[in-house]
Amino acid sequence: MDPHEKLKEIEIDAARAVGKIEALAAESDGILDIAARFKSILEEYRHLARSIQSPEAEERAAESAAQGSPYAVLLLDGNAITEEHLRANSRGGTGVAQLLNDEMIDHFRNVAEVPHSSRLVIRIFADLKEVSHMAIKAKLVDPNGHPRVLAPFAASFNAVSPYFDFVDVSDKHNVKVKVSENFQLFAKDQNCKRIIFGIGSVKTYVDMLESYQGYRSKIDLLRAGNVDPAYEGLGFKFISFHRVFRPGPRSEGGLTFASASPIVVRDRNGVLRRFHSEGSRNVNGSLKASSDSINNPYDLPTTAEHGLIPVNALGQRIDLHIAPPGESIMRAFNSGFAHKKPCTPFHIHGKCDRTPCQFDHSPLSNSQSHCLRYTLKKVPCTKAGRCRRIDCYYGHVCQKAECKDCRKMECRMPPAMHSMDLKVAAWVDPDQGRVGSRGTSESGLTGKIEGSKGHRSASGPVMMMEDVPITEPLIDLS
Repeated sequence: MDPHEKLKEIEIDAARAVGKIEALAAESDGILDIAARFKSILEEYRHLARSIQSPEAEERAAESAAQGSPYAVLLLDGNAITEEHLRANSRGGTGVAQLLNDEMIDHFRNVAEVPHSSRLVIRIFADLKEVSHMAIKAKLVDPNGHPRVLAPFAASFNAVSPYFDFVDVSDKHNVKVKVSENFQLFAKDQNCKRIIFGIGSVKTYVDMLESYQGYRSKIDLLRAGNVDPAYEGLGFKFISFHRVFRPGPRSEGGLTFASASPIVVRDRNGVLRRFHSEGSRNVNGSLKASSDSINNPYDLPTTAEHGLIPVNALGQRIDLHIAPPGESIMRAFNSGFAHKKPCTPFHIHGKCDRTPCQFDHSPLSNSQSHCLRYTLKKVPCTKAGRCRRIDCYYGHVCQKAECKDCRKMECRMPPAMHSMDLKVAAWVDPDQGRVGSRGTSESGLTGKIEGSKGHRSASGPVMMMEDVPITEPLIDLS
């Protein structure tokens, strides 16, 4: 073939190839344009689908989201806080928070709707100025010239947990508004698995609760004092936190305070009550017997006279009541110190003379310290009712609520400590001696437990908690 013809043929083929390439390029641009349009339509479809999602689907989605952060809440107004807690002021706020935490843990342990991973939230609303005024008027706290003298109480309460809030409402009339709005928030929140709502002797929240009849399975009513009959007919479940709230009439304005210097005691059900001692302490410290006695091993005073020791009409020492820790707190305490027990002198008196000491000096939390003191009160003091050591941390009466017969209950306390007159007749001055590092008094007080004949031998030094066999639980859970 002639070379010129060959070149011409190649030129024709090249032109055809260029045409095909241009056609394919145009087709490709069309495909890309179609893909972009399809993507836009898909986005519009997804947005429309979300906007018309069924209520059932929305509820399922909300429930699914709620499973990741469940919580249970205690909601109440500050008028339910008891007098003995306010009397302690800053220390009282911490104590109230810890007791409420323990009570909530114990209550929710068997509530299937509340997962074990749930956060515990406590929200208390009060007009701090009004509550402080009532506390000052009742001589429960030192005014110190501050209208909100209970601010340390609220601050120490809030410091226990980031989820615990004692909220100061500037006007007492706004307390109901705050409580009601928060109640609505918690009731309709899928994350909130349970509401404990504190009520008392006034009808403040009856109307509100009537509108939440459909939420009865989610709400527990906490008895924070005597309950108005109007609440009883609403059909809600009632619960009690005996270690925190005491029964008794409360005025609508706040707490019911004693008019003189009351003795605060706890009855056989663990409920706090008040009575005025018929006995008195004379100037010289001698006793004037009361006309009647209370032979009830559960009626123990819960507040102390600074630097003095409570005694009955016979001059026998009696103890301040120490509330039993919650079961979960006790178990954790026993488990944590199963192999190395805490050093009693170090944690109770702040010093230890042992060198070296085989017991634990690690810092204790407030709940652990309470458990330690509760445990020691179940170990009888060798001097029993004659003890006058101001810092004696052993027991002088049996404080086990269920203990009727010390022999059957295997109680360490001798029979005499189960049948004492527990009515406070006087507050007497202590001896100068104090408990030494080995449990004996530095004034040389030793001997047998009074009334312990036929019970157990107790001669020699006072029994220390460290002397208890390591196989025995530090706190009796029976």
